[in-house]
Amino acid sequence: MTPAHVRAAGALLTAAAAAAPLAAQPASVAPIAPAASAAERLDGFLPLRLESATGRILLELPADTTRTLVLTSLATGLGSNPVGLDRGANGEGYVARFERSGARVLVVLENWKYRSSDSANAAHQRTIREAFPPSTIAALPVVPAAAGSAPNARLLVDA
Repeated sequence: MTPAHVRAAGALLTAAAAAAPLAAQPASVAPIAPAASAAERLDGFLPLRLESATGRILLELPADTTRTLVLTSLATGLGSNPVGLDRGANGEGYVARFERSGARVLVVLENWKYRSSDSANAAHQRTIREAFPPSTIAALPVVPAAAGSAPNARLLVDA
């Protein structure tokens, strides 16, 4: 995976999180961190908080490990078909896992393309896992929680 793929996956992950509301949520949600009090909240599968003054994007995540689909596509293209960058062209799809590791949340792209077909052979399954490992594409810092907030409710990370 090239650095351009990683940047595109990260940007599209945050855009998809804001554009995919699952259920109506209350209009005023208490901030989960002091940094989020002045930020505009965009509801979605993974809510975003935008700080217009600093340009910072804060991503709200469940406290436990969560997975989401990341799909990439081009809004515009180069206009040159041989290059392959045509408008609306679909890129690869990924399963991204957000996993807490100390003061950071790791964004891991899981590898679901290669799996062992021999479920009875543990050595073969281990070989496949080791040969085609997942890719950690980001380590997002966790924003300190607000005083008096419920422990382990949700995390706010600086995306």
